[in-house]
Amino acid sequence: MANWVTHGFFVGHVVKIDNKFPQTLDGAYDHFRELQNLRGLTIGEAKTQAIGNGEGKIATYTSPSVLRAGESGWIAVVKDKNGGYYWLSMFYPSNDDAAIYLQTLSKVVKTLRFKN
Repeated sequence: MANWVTHGFFVGHVVKIDNKFPQTLDGAYDHFRELQNLRGLTIGEAKTQAIGNGEGKIATYTSPSVLRAGESGWIAVVKDKNGGYYWLSMFYPSNDDAAIYLQTLSKVVKTLRFKN
């Protein structure tokens, strides 16, 4: 008998930070956090850490979801050198053990390489 798990991992790039935000890592993070708040995410306190070959900010979140248990996960932002930023998001059902997914996130984060 096998166990099924549901989780997702997404990575994207924003070419330009909105001008109402400082053009810094903090500004990039605040821009992305504001967009995610519009989606209904409740985001915890961010911490700065190495993400792949860059420095980024990462935080946990919870959210209502199509998943019966709700959704939990992480969001992270890495500023690029051209006025934009990379973002990543990983989610899992809120009733699952976060430690399992944190192991996956930690391994992936170490391998990311950003071009600019």
